[in-house]
Amino acid sequence: MQTSQPDKSAIQPSKAFKQQITRSVNAVVLFIIVYLFLLLGVIACAIIFGALGVGIIYLKAHWVTLVFGLGLIFSGLMLVFFVIKFIFKRHKEDYGDRIEIFETDQPELFSFIRELTTETGTDFPKHVYLSPEVNAYVNYDSTFWSMFLPVKKNLTIGLGLVNSLNRSEFKSVLAHEFGHFSQRSMKFGSYVYNMNKVIYNMLYDNDNYQNIIDKWASFHSFLRGTAWINLKIIEGIQFILRKVYVFLNKNQMSLSRQMEFHADAISAYVAGSNNAITASRRLDIGGMCYTTVLNYWNSEIKDKKRADNFYPQHREIIRQFSELNQLSLDDNGLPVVSHRVAALDNEQVAIEDQWASHPSSKDREAAMEALNILKSVEPESAWSLFNNAERLQCRFTDDMYSSVNEINKFEKLDLAAFKAKYYKDVEENSYHPEYRGYYNARHINAFNIDDAIQEAQKENNNSSFADLFTDEKSNLPKRIDYLAVDIAKLDDIIEKRIESGVKTFDFKGTKYSNREAPAVKELLNQELQDAETSVKELDRQLFITAYANAGADDQQKLKDGYTLLFSYQQQDNGDYEIYNNVWAAFSPLFNTMPYAEIERAVAQLYNVEKRLKTRLQDIATGNSYQAVMTTAQTEAIEKYISNNWTYFAYPDYDNEAIATLEIALSTFIAVINERTFKHKKQLLDLQLKILNNKKAGL
Repeated sequence: MQTSQPDKSAIQPSKAFKQQITRSVNAVVLFIIVYLFLLLGVIACAIIFGALGVGIIYLKAHWVTLVFGLGLIFSGLMLVFFVIKFIFKRHKEDYGDRIEIFETDQPELFSFIRELTTETGTDFPKHVYLSPEVNAYVNYDSTFWSMFLPVKKNLTIGLGLVNSLNRSEFKSVLAHEFGHFSQRSMKFGSYVYNMNKVIYNMLYDNDNYQNIIDKWASFHSFLRGTAWINLKIIEGIQFILRKVYVFLNKNQMSLSRQMEFHADAISAYVAGSNNAITASRRLDIGGMCYTTVLNYWNSEIKDKKRADNFYPQHREIIRQFSELNQLSLDDNGLPVVSHRVAALDNEQVAIEDQWASHPSSKDREAAMEALNILKSVEPESAWSLFNNAERLQCRFTDDMYSSVNEINKFEKLDLAAFKAKYYKDVEENSYHPEYRGYYNARHINAFNIDDAIQEAQKENNNSSFADLFTDEKSNLPKRIDYLAVDIAKLDDIIEKRIESGVKTFDFKGTKYSNREAPAVKELLNQELQDAETSVKELDRQLFITAYANAGADDQQKLKDGYTLLFSYQQQDNGDYEIYNNVWAAFSPLFNTMPYAEIERAVAQLYNVEKRLKTRLQDIATGNSYQAVMTTAQTEAIEKYISNNWTYFAYPDYDNEAIATLEIALSTFIAVINERTFKHKKQLLDLQLKILNNKKAGL
């Protein structure tokens, strides 16, 4: 590919960056002024309280004046202690699941990092760590002295990130992190970090202080009066600190976003905009697939199964995601991402999150595209920089299970076993992948089956599955979900539910004022209505096309299957209502309440659970439910409906009764969902078989 020579002005701090540094400096100065004001104020209070206390004691020699005077003196001293107690707080750095690596173990990686620090004009990291996730970041040990003295930074590299990138993209990510190394504005992070520790200590870390005040107040009613004065002054201090916290951190988050843009520019300058952009897209996919594999193995712990090596399995899910989203793969099995994947990028309304430390992926990508710095691509996997990659992967996989009991008794599944089990589970518990999630997590819109059959018989239906099921149409249900989210954002703007208000928002890449939110909402409501109408018509049209191209036996199966499905869906809606009503009455029992409130809550629960028991009795004897129920589910339902459970008998709850109801409720919702899912899956498999036979000309 043709490369371009970058202009060094691309990595100069932008005007917005410089302006935000000024605002952050002002915020830090404001905090210092406010803190000094509070410190001087409590010292003044302590002097006044001390003088009053001594005066009261000497005014009249009596044990009452002695107690009250000493109480005032102690109150003043405690106020000073409250404002400076953060000094005595010890903080231990948590390194979590990170492992430090050294040059003797990873010479090629360290050589790569050293060359990159030369290119970016930064110092070599003090420490290099590995972690398991899809991430890379810079940090340093932030102490009181780090606000004033130069501190060397540490680099952490996630193996999930390595698993998702080629060498050029890996270089772009590390160049971004070294861009942070070069930012003197990171020093503000140390200021804000330490100031936040001060604020947090005074706002929330007060258990020991409160215990001292409570013990002091318990000695005498006069001391309770001085304790009350102390606490009221502290409430005023905390009110001021909350306001300062918002101002300080909003400015820091704004600076952090500008720092990310600047680090992106350095990444593009060193490794190319093209590599930085594809790295961002691949990391979005890698992160989502990492979560998928992690959730899968978490669900397998109950069956005592575990991964032998997490990372080839992560790569397999990346491959599957690419296939489902029609992305081709390179020679390393990584997706070719020439565009942003719609499945990960559907929002139209964007509100700048004042508390976000990073800009949106769209904004970052647009900024890097504007730089238009092209560099050659090294297609080899980023793993090529690591020695003993498989050993590292297995070590981190083992560490993931370090907190699991009896892990030595678990069955280890390699890649082949994982694929066999995972895809078998997917096949059994999801609809055919050709539907691309179109039917997931929703009911098929009911239609008049007889009318649809008449329509199928009247016309010569030449539509194919591909004609009906375009990318745009298959994405309609997801589109509806995202439209609902966008409309909710606009409602927040209109109703001013977002803290500090929102002056502007982006809609389809164009900036609008908050006054235009109702008009944009009206447009989205129309889009939502059109999308919902399109889904209803597509649900119906898929049936019509399948019916028109089916043999007589399959036509009858389609008709009977859809008729029964619509009946199941209607029944499920009533069951969801029962479940929601019982759970709404049941959930308050998990909170601490006065006895009178407990009795009222339990009485309400007895009232609403009558319908649940009736339905569970029907389910226990219904053939369509028994066909999908496990032995454990049958036993859970039988145990619940065979007794009149008493959930509370003064003064205690009956824990067995509560556990029995909780298990019965979860079983209820699982069984009704499983019955409908199994029938719907069988019906949709038949429909797809007919449509594919038409496509094949059979």
